[in-house]
Amino acid sequence: MVIEIEVKDVRVYYKSIKALDGVSLSVRNGEILSILGPNGSGKNTFLKVINGVLRPRYGAVYLDQRYLGSLPHAR
Repeated sequence: MVIEIEVKDVRVYYKSIKALDGVSLSVRNGEILSILGPNGSGKNTFLKVINGVLRPRYGAVYLDQRYLGSLPHAR
């Protein structure tokens, strides 16, 4: 079974502050990924988008090629 998570061109803004601006990522089954960056770089915001806690203003999250935008709490 191959599981893939794909994030395409995600953008999140807090008022006029860009927390994420066009972030894309693809992770396939068996891969290990690490997200690094300084404080305030959007790491936590990015994980909240993937987990469905936060909806992006633009972009999409897919699990096994299924769009998860309409099911935020089912992720």
